[in-house]
Amino acid sequence: MFPSTSSAWNSIDRLLLTLDHELSLIPAIAFLALVGYFVHIILSTVARLVAAFVRSVHRILIQFQQSSVVIKEEHGNNDDGDTDNDRRVTAAATVISILPTRRQMITVVLLLAVASDIGAQIRHAFDGHVMNQPVGQVQGASSQLTDLIVGPDSKLQQILKLVPDLVQGPSPPRLLYNRHVQFIPWMLQNEIHRQQGLPYQRLHIDVTDCHDKLSQDCSRILAQSSVAHQSPTCHKDDQHKANITTSLSHANAQTNTTREQQQCNDNAADDSATAMKETITIDVFPPFDDVDSPYNQNFNASSPVIFFNPGLRCYSQDLPGTTIVRKAYEAGFRSIVVNRRGHTPDQKLQSPRWNLFGDVDDMEQVYWHVKHKLVAPNTAMFFHGISSGTAVTVTSLSKWDRRRWEHPDQPSPSFVASVSITPGYDISRVLGRDRFLWPYNDVLLPGVKDTFVLQNEALLRQFDSDAVDSMLAATNLQDFVHAAAPFSGFGNQTMYYREINPINEVRDITTPKLVLNSIDDPCCNINNLYESSPYENHDGKSYAQMIAETKRAIVAVTKTGSHCPFLDAPRDGSFVTRDPVTGGWMLNSWADRVAVEFYRAALDVYNERRFM
Repeated sequence: MFPSTSSAWNSIDRLLLTLDHELSLIPAIAFLALVGYFVHIILSTVARLVAAFVRSVHRILIQFQQSSVVIKEEHGNNDDGDTDNDRRVTAAATVISILPTRRQMITVVLLLAVASDIGAQIRHAFDGHVMNQPVGQVQGASSQLTDLIVGPDSKLQQILKLVPDLVQGPSPPRLLYNRHVQFIPWMLQNEIHRQQGLPYQRLHIDVTDCHDKLSQDCSRILAQSSVAHQSPTCHKDDQHKANITTSLSHANAQTNTTREQQQCNDNAADDSATAMKETITIDVFPPFDDVDSPYNQNFNASSPVIFFNPGLRCYSQDLPGTTIVRKAYEAGFRSIVVNRRGHTPDQKLQSPRWNLFGDVDDMEQVYWHVKHKLVAPNTAMFFHGISSGTAVTVTSLSKWDRRRWEHPDQPSPSFVASVSITPGYDISRVLGRDRFLWPYNDVLLPGVKDTFVLQNEALLRQFDSDAVDSMLAATNLQDFVHAAAPFSGFGNQTMYYREINPINEVRDITTPKLVLNSIDDPCCNINNLYESSPYENHDGKSYAQMIAETKRAIVAVTKTGSHCPFLDAPRDGSFVTRDPVTGGWMLNSWADRVAVEFYRAALDVYNERRFM
């Protein structure tokens, strides 16, 4: 008995979903072929034009060499018309020769159709959610979202009204719809911006960690380090400290200086044998130390600040993508990029302590340093994670927000709001080959090994040579992270994921939080969001369901956007926008625009959080 039409179509749909990633590579190959074919046509056309020009010059030279009198005697006056006709025919033939042939035009049309990923566009137009059942509600038939999860706090509805682009979703140019194709112009722009560089102010911050983060002494060591960063006198750059103190006009900056300096000295001398010390860098734009800079015209010590956590092996000049820093600058936000241990170019590790996803304790020390030494009291601060940088962002918020309501007498970092761009959720699985798909796993793995292991190999081998061997032998990024666990301070892989996996206590977050994901992300599979958690304390719920229970969380899942680009051609149809830093042009990113609009809305709706 033959299957019904509906059953057959369902089977085909399931097959297409199973082969979704493989099929998506075809438009990317067609796009590259199209670019190559255009280059071929242009070069061949130029070659024909040059050849025609050479032939014309050659004929002119011959004509000048011949005597017009001799020509008239031999051919008579009637041949002039024939010569003119010959010239017209030659010119027409030259023009025809440089026009595309019918075969070339057909080839271009076919490549355009395939490169535009028409199949995905049609599928997304008729099927709002391709892979999973949505947890939230999508508002409006024209929305480019497949899911919109909104927490129970009623103030989030005010946020949605203030950020209409969030509900609309991205609408990329047709030719740039494909997930892999979006990477091409985005990465080219990222490299151009990296070469140009943003005029950051570079600051060095000494942070402290423990050999064993789970030891009883570790809390005391970290508490002492936090005290040092909260004290205005504990700064190795006295001149910079004086500049900051002057710019902030702190009336009590010199209060108890002698007592605090003695405490700083005691902390520095204590636990020198057990502390894992490191100097990490933060890059600030616009800079604090140049008040006369043209970039500082609309900024002061009270300007809102966004802490940025970069991606896998990125730093301030390639977060990835510095357009978000430029959009933040345009909106009046100062950017502080935290270059995690091992992420600052040309700066090797000082101690064998390093975590690919970032360290919560390092981040807290950076926070107190900025809060007490760089910005004015009650400055609004925000927390932004990109790709792998979302892990430390979420983990930090869950720990700090929980501490605030469990131990209100203890100081805890606080933010007005936070954004995570393309998180992977369960970091014990996210980088496996079945989730971080080909070719990206193979492309990024060698660079990760070089940046974090080979450049620090001698130091790391002194601590755990077997772990170094395992990292270098890893054949995928997830195995690499497993092998790197001993350098995180938690001893082994099990304890590592128990302590720093961002999905562990995600429901403890009370900070207003926006998360952006795309169903076509080839690096952070959207199934990561909707799969049921295997951990007992999650009661079999999916991470999407858990986030829906988080008081102030919003998750927007888009139909397209790839991994970070979220290219967009909004209502005016332009896929580029003005670069507020250089005055040039840059790609229009829906994620960047929505993130900044969300921060501005949160500053209005949740303004009281500045004073926490």
